[in-house]
Amino acid sequence: MIDACRVLMVFPLFNASSFWNYQETCDLTNARYPAAPLGLITVAALLPENWEIRLVNRNTEQLDDADFDWADIVMTGGMLPQRNDALRIIEMCRTLGKPVVIGGPDVTSSPHLYSAANFQVLGEAEEIMIDFITAWRRGDRQGVFKAEMGKTDVTKSPLPRFDLLKLDQYLHVGVQFSRGCPFSCEFCDIIELYGRVPRTKTNAQVIAELNALYALGYRGHVDFVDDNLIGNKKALKNFYQTSNSGRIQRIFHLNSQQRLQLTSRMIPICCVACLRQISLPYSSVSKVQIQSLWCSCKKSRIQGGAYSRASRQSTKQEFLLMLALSSGLIAKKAALLKA
Repeated sequence: MIDACRVLMVFPLFNASSFWNYQETCDLTNARYPAAPLGLITVAALLPENWEIRLVNRNTEQLDDADFDWADIVMTGGMLPQRNDALRIIEMCRTLGKPVVIGGPDVTSSPHLYSAANFQVLGEAEEIMIDFITAWRRGDRQGVFKAEMGKTDVTKSPLPRFDLLKLDQYLHVGVQFSRGCPFSCEFCDIIELYGRVPRTKTNAQVIAELNALYALGYRGHVDFVDDNLIGNKKALKNFYQTSNSGRIQRIFHLNSQQRLQLTSRMIPICCVACLRQISLPYSSVSKVQIQSLWCSCKKSRIQGGAYSRASRQSTKQEFLLMLALSSGLIAKKAALLKA
């Protein structure tokens, strides 16, 4: 049985034109990249404690031959805008004779595109990484491990390995309270990956994650990266009320899809919980609907903006309202979603 192992985790490059880059914002704040790789550091926490782990984010630092020389195995994976580089990493591993594990939403959606990888971890990792670990220790060098869609118990999700991050490289660090979404938006694949029943972590889990970041000296923005944070409103309200305690008095950036009519009831709770900003993306093919929303925001003393994005496929009005929360009041702040 193989017990000790050196794991090189590589977060692939996003395409240069990707929405996720926010390059101008990073330049203004001297950050190298907007968000840290929460998925990989969660997987890292699922590995045996005696396995050595090294994390390289290709969006912020160089991946060198010395990293491959050090590693016994490489783990990588990500989203669709990272596909090109993920495939490049797999090719590099095969050339160097290093076994490679691929996971994440893109390989889960299109596993056939990643057939060159030695191992595929499809779906949520919490309950199937043990199967991979067992296979690796047994000496297996090929395998596919698949989780049942939308059934993973997120209360078993470990505290992410925030200690692997170079925290000063990022605009914000993500935490996750829930997975899944009850809605059926035609443009979104969340329900195909994580199901329509929102599953939430315990309050203690999320507070432990926030306190872990605090203990590491992090004082920046924390982004709740949930698919739909208000999918389970009762659980969210309970968390907000619980989080209003002692050491959790830091800047939180709440970024989620929310129904506008729900906001008036949630805003006071958000303020008490020390949340500082809510993003409310809204899109429609109807210019009248967008204008109506904008007028409603003005009447409520909230400034907003709208614009048209035209393409060969469609013309869509898109609107991103940023609610800045301070001392229970709504500050006047809005941002346009760039084409």
